[in-house]
Amino acid sequence: MFDILPIDRGVVLLVDETTGNLVTHYVKLREGSAQEGKEILLSSTILRRVFDTRNSLISRDVMEDSSLGMAASVRYGQIRSVICVPLIAHAQVHGILHLDSRDRINSSFSPKDLSLVKAISNQTAMAIENMILMREVETKARITEQLSRFLPPHVVEKMAERGGLIQRSGREMVGTLVFVDIRGFTNLSESIGPGEVVNMLNDYFERLVRVVFKYEGIVDKYIGDCLMAVFGTLDEEVDSEYRSVAAAMEFIDTISEMNEDRARRGKEPIKIGVGVNTGNLLAGFIGCAQRLEYTCIGDAVNTASRLCDAAAKDQVLISEDTYQRVKQWVKVEPVGPKKFKGKVNEVMTYQVLSIDPKD
Repeated sequence: MFDILPIDRGVVLLVDETTGNLVTHYVKLREGSAQEGKEILLSSTILRRVFDTRNSLISRDVMEDSSLGMAASVRYGQIRSVICVPLIAHAQVHGILHLDSRDRINSSFSPKDLSLVKAISNQTAMAIENMILMREVETKARITEQLSRFLPPHVVEKMAERGGLIQRSGREMVGTLVFVDIRGFTNLSESIGPGEVVNMLNDYFERLVRVVFKYEGIVDKYIGDCLMAVFGTLDEEVDSEYRSVAAAMEFIDTISEMNEDRARRGKEPIKIGVGVNTGNLLAGFIGCAQRLEYTCIGDAVNTASRLCDAAAKDQVLISEDTYQRVKQWVKVEPVGPKKFKGKVNEVMTYQVLSIDPKD
């Protein structure tokens, strides 16, 4: 536009998505202009009028315009002729294109100039909107990729639609933790090659994670051959204790199916132990800016881990706190109180024998 219009300065301002304020995005000065190297000062009066009214503004001589000339920002900026056009696409103001000249005799703008600038601005606004939409798509894809590693698909979709950014934070709440690992994993891994260990663990975790997601739980982390899952820490969750125990019982069934597949291939079967506990914990995204993980911390987590360690092969152990919340649906056998490392009081423990379906 500098080649066809008498422009001394051209400035593109865009709306900051966080604050809603106009922020200078691009500046161009005519070569040889006295403004080169100086601070760019624009009239806040003009910008505010164009932004608020969503109408373009043209003035051949701003200093003589009774509605603008008295503004301090106009006089201080020594603006003469100006064209200021809102960048609007689909009824959304994305920014402003500001063009001005300081020569009132040879460089005043005409209505024809305004028509040209408005046509260019319409295309610019569409380009800006497309850029914003592309950024939103990329953000959604990034969030979805990050969350899909540990959240069930329907939760990932909901969070991605909201466009919520993952931030370091934590909330205190009551949740239910499930730990599951392979009994005798160390001896097993020593008897087979590293490649076979990796293949086995991938198959093992793939099956367990499907169960966790089926019951709308969160995969907290993998620790060697151990999987930690959590239930009840997301908004609007119900029946989390029941779902956690149902998932724990289905772990036994799904590993039994895995062993059938392994037997057909001449592979040694694996056995698992599962521990479930309900209690107070801190849940949220924890880590550094480059790598955040959803996790839970607290004594309830330690107790669930200890229950898992105490479980025999293909056994699901639950604590008293979990049992009291699911006792109407489960058949159990009391194991008795257990003294766990780091715990002052003993933990009453039950083996789950079966769980009834909920209506």
